[in-house]
Amino acid sequence: MRMSDNPAKNLFLEIEGSKTRTWTCKQIHKLTRNIAGILYHLAGGNHKVAIFSDNMLKSASIDLACLFYCILDTPLNIHFRED
Repeated sequence: MRMSDNPAKNLFLEIEGSKTRTWTCKQIHKLTRNIAGILYHLAGGNHKVAIFSDNMLKSASIDLACLFYCILDTPLNIHFRED
């Protein structure tokens, strides 16, 4: 499904405790575009990043931004131990 086909369609449901929030295709499109811009800026032109985050909507959105905007990424689990 393309965002332009149905921008108001709910794409994600975020649940935090007793609170829920829906995210539409258009909202995720804007969010991933903004994230990609920030990653490009922070990486100084390098198109490789590591995502150190718990598995949640924010980290999934970062991963989507990388996929959509050709940024190589590797998600790192915050529960990994050094050894």
